[in-house]
Amino acid sequence: LRWLLDIRLDILPLKAKLWDMIIPMILGLGVIFVGMRPRLQLIRFNWLGESRALVYLTLFLALMAPLTMSQHYLTKAAYPLIQITKTSEIRHYSKQKYFQIESVAAQKSQAATYLTSKLTGKYNDNLRVYLYLVAPSFGADNIWLGERHTIDIDNRLDVKQKEQQVTQFIEQTELDYKSADALLPKYYERLKTSDDLNGYLQAIQSLKKSSQTAQSQVATDNNSRPAIVLEAKFDDLTAAAQEDLRKVIRFFVIGMTLCLILILSATFDKEAFDKFHNKAVIDDSLSDYLGLLNIKGATPATAILLIVIISVFVLTVLLGMDVMHPTTDQIVDVGGLSRQTIVDGQYWRLLSSIVVHAGLMHLVMNLFGVILAGYILEPIVKTWRFLSIFVLSGLAASLANAVFYEYRISVGASGAVFGLFAVALVLNLGKIYLEENRLYYGIAIALFLGLNVIVALSGFANNIGHVAHITGFLTGLVLGLGLLMTQRQVLLKNALEQHV
Repeated sequence: LRWLLDIRLDILPLKAKLWDMIIPMILGLGVIFVGMRPRLQLIRFNWLGESRALVYLTLFLALMAPLTMSQHYLTKAAYPLIQITKTSEIRHYSKQKYFQIESVAAQKSQAATYLTSKLTGKYNDNLRVYLYLVAPSFGADNIWLGERHTIDIDNRLDVKQKEQQVTQFIEQTELDYKSADALLPKYYERLKTSDDLNGYLQAIQSLKKSSQTAQSQVATDNNSRPAIVLEAKFDDLTAAAQEDLRKVIRFFVIGMTLCLILILSATFDKEAFDKFHNKAVIDDSLSDYLGLLNIKGATPATAILLIVIISVFVLTVLLGMDVMHPTTDQIVDVGGLSRQTIVDGQYWRLLSSIVVHAGLMHLVMNLFGVILAGYILEPIVKTWRFLSIFVLSGLAASLANAVFYEYRISVGASGAVFGLFAVALVLNLGKIYLEENRLYYGIAIALFLGLNVIVALSGFANNIGHVAHITGFLTGLVLGLGLLMTQRQVLLKNALEQHV
């Protein structure tokens, strides 16, 4: 599919991350939950009990790991290394990617830079800084030669220490770039739609704004050819492709071995086969999961929030945000909040930042919080109160972030989720829930809040918005007390109806 649409025909210019990760993920989930799931239910894994979550996770990883690695191999192996004499000849090879150029030189006196960063690591404890250096090529119209440099900085350092390291990194990189002894690239890669291309284009755009010479014209000019960015590569293309292929084989063998172990440990379920043969429903768990998105179901407000948050995330990815570790610029572009944006009058970001999330893991954690809070709280407060608590707690958390943090970019529904759990805590302590449910709900609320307190005190969560969490929680306490004092009989009635 990718070879045909992206490489051979070049008619579907999606970002590389979509081809490398998102599309394989969607296909993998389709294979498992649509193609294999009905037959997997004919097998019993006695040592797993009733849950098959570990089985599905194993199958998913067994597919995803080699499939995503194969995309890296494909993009290296499917394109030949084109030999050309000068840079301008690249325009004759519109669908090619890799080039060795006999005579190439950059006008380094007109070099432009663009700096961005993203958080990485299990606890966002690493700040990866990207510096894009780009300069126009001699004798070529709007063809640019670029180099990308990175540095990892401990995100637990204070702001001044991080700024000092970044400044030293920039100065040393620019000095090495302009040095006569600089390492020569082995080949150049023509960049297609990707975060790296966006980084170089940002640098070119900044050069255009600051320069008054005709040589600074870029792709946005009407009478100029589209900009082409060639990124310098210093590795061996063939060796890199072979290493990617070895990784594909390695991950495939490991994944299939795990699947084989699962199969050998399983037994055939005769009762399930009889149901399957008679076209009866064996397991409704998938329907239960999809039921969370049913706005006419038991928890319509939760369904609305899930649909909105997931849809916004998909939209932001399509607009160019990185799936796993978006940069600060990407987060701001899709609705992120900072103090400066509020000073500039962009008040709508107080609301938009609640439903924007900085990567897939951030999204999943907050979706889990919304689902758990919806299960505990929505049947008691009902739809509109639940949505109101979410929005008001989220707005208060967003405002607190803008007030307390001068430079931080804040996004995410966690402040609103803390508000929901605060209301649930108040109602539980106020004996709104039936006695047989108080203990279980109390444990769930305590585990959620306790886990977040442990993370906050551990020192690993440097990038988590604790101010937003506290503000959202305090807002929820106030709203919960207000409901308890004014709507007690209604809430008790709803709790009784839930039990029935």
